Amino acid sequence: LAWTSPNGRNGSDGWWYTGTLRGQAWAYRSLAQAAYITPDDHPTKAYWLDKLSKNIQRDHSRYVSPGSQYKNNLGAMYMAEGNEQYRFYDYFMSWTAQYLVDLGFTEAVPFRDYKIQFPIGLMGGDDNGYCYQSAPRYTWRVGPSGSRDQFYPDFRTVYENSASSVSGIACGSTAMDSALGVSRRGMIGDQQSTTYWFAQMQTAVAAAYDSGLQGGRDAWDRLKASGVEPDYRDNPIWGIVPHSAGSPEVRVGLQANPTSVQPGESSTLSWTSENADSCTAEGDWAGNKSLSGSEQTNGLQNASTFRLVCTSNTLGQRSAEVVVNVSQQAPPPAPQPTMTLSASDNSVETGDSVTLSWSSQNTNSCSATGGWANSSGPSGSVVIQNMTASRTFSMECSGDGGVATQSVSVTVTQSSTPPPTPPGDDAPADEEDSGGGAIGVLSALALMTLLVLRRRKNRVVAEPTRY
Repeated sequence: LAWTSPNGRNGSDGWWYTGTLRGQAWAYRSLAQAAYITPDDHPTKAYWLDKLSKNIQRDHSRYVSPGSQYKNNLGAMYMAEGNEQYRFYDYFMSWTAQYLVDLGFTEAVPFRDYKIQFPIGLMGGDDNGYCYQSAPRYTWRVGPSGSRDQFYPDFRTVYENSASSVSGIACGSTAMDSALGVSRRGMIGDQQSTTYWFAQMQTAVAAAYDSGLQGGRDAWDRLKASGVEPDYRDNPIWGIVPHSAGSPEVRVGLQANPTSVQPGESSTLSWTSENADSCTAEGDWAGNKSLSGSEQTNGLQNASTFRLVCTSNTLGQRSAEVVVNVSQQAPPPAPQPTMTLSASDNSVETGDSVTLSWSSQNTNSCSATGGWANSSGPSGSVVIQNMTASRTFSMECSGDGGVATQSVSVTVTQSSTPPPTPPGDDAPADEEDSGGGAIGVLSALALMTLLVLRRRKNRVVAEPTRY
């Protein structure tokens, strides 16, 4: 591989770096073609094979090996333009990865498996987070701005950052058709142009179909779902179709009956397959399954996804899935709380005490208005000492179903029994005083009157008779 700066190719390893994936893809294609068509006895045959192998090994170390600098969950690669403007050049590298395997260079299979993830992921539905209808683009955001080795963790995040204006609309719906301005289940990228993004993406999706990897044939079916496609008769540059189309393929059918149940109910899963050697359950069921059959689920509490992957030793694999929804009935309303509040006596005299008692149902706590009780329990009692004035007591009890309030009034009256009379001036005049107490007022007046009368009598007796 001649170049003015051989050190840039890691010396004799013959690495290439053109600055774009598109250039690298076409270099891979040309080198693979040279290695493939050169006769085995030609002196350059070993040279081409060696350089092709060194480049495959380099990409394996960068994207496939554990801990590789650029390995990610998307199948994306290093791009000089940065991850915030990851370009449509990826289509060509995805096609080239499958082309290497088609030519018999099996050393490229791990790299192919990694690379094909990208077009399969873009052609997904709501199940993987990226809507195929918005897949053909000039650029996607596959990682943070300014980064070339940091990638988003999944296609949902890529979708939200690349097509945020429609990422909340159901994929495949008429609302999505309207939002994108496409035909029923159509795709952006000018589906009728032979040179625009849709046509160029067709190459990558055809490669995904031929790879036999899970989701590859589903991606091709979605590409064709609208029935709109370019007329390649006069310009067939991107008119690539799967070379395995029309040949025997794995087919899988999976149904659920019913597809919507009440909590705790079950559904019956039935499945069939064609040209498969084995089937495996994934999602909300597990284990090896027969090539056809039926099975009843356990009682379901939440929406569940059942996926069946059937594999052929020679034709690859195909999958089908079904979702069983569980109707989430609204819980019954919480019962209304009730309570009673009573007083041991609704009328007391000044200084008396009263006992207040309460009980409640369907409550969590109770509180006294005005702080006359410290208890917060749903039932209890408290004694109010030394009542001096009429008062109304209120209590509020709350529960999940609301609040209940009760009040009770207690009236305070003055005492009707007179206080005891102390001995002394207020005793009756004729009452004998056996206790040696003071003389009453009336008695004293009577004695004074008697003394006055005696003195007058004595004076009359003592005066001489005058003549």
